[in-house]
Amino acid sequence: MVKKIYLLVESLLCVVLAGLLILAFVEIYREGAIIKAVDPLESIYTRKKIAGKLSEIAPIFIIFAVMTLAGVIFRVRPDKKFIPEKICSHARKSHKNLQVIIILAAICLIIAGIFNGSALDVLYKSVNICSECIGLG
Repeated sequence: MVKKIYLLVESLLCVVLAGLLILAFVEIYREGAIIKAVDPLESIYTRKKIAGKLSEIAPIFIIFAVMTLAGVIFRVRPDKKFIPEKICSHARKSHKNLQVIIILAAICLIIAGIFNGSALDVLYKSVNICSECIGLG
């Protein structure tokens, strides 16, 4: 019973943490896009902005990390009874579908990055690295 509660709480923490990270990303992007509209050379993601958002999420991340470490130390794993066999067999079958979904999501995010100007930022940074650090040009 305690193991089931532990696994449920850790799963919920994982979902909450993922949601908070996504919200932080969206907030940083939204705020940075406004600043970038005024000054196109300004960076959307700065260390200060990211550190500020991550410091808000840090307590939940620490709790999640401690619970995960405790689960590893005490070898808490779901029993076969905890996960029905139909779900396991369906998960194995849908492994290929998940790979396709992840690849499509990656392609969509790359296209979104190209349209919002991130590709140009990467080009500027790569040119600066080549011309300043390596000494080409």
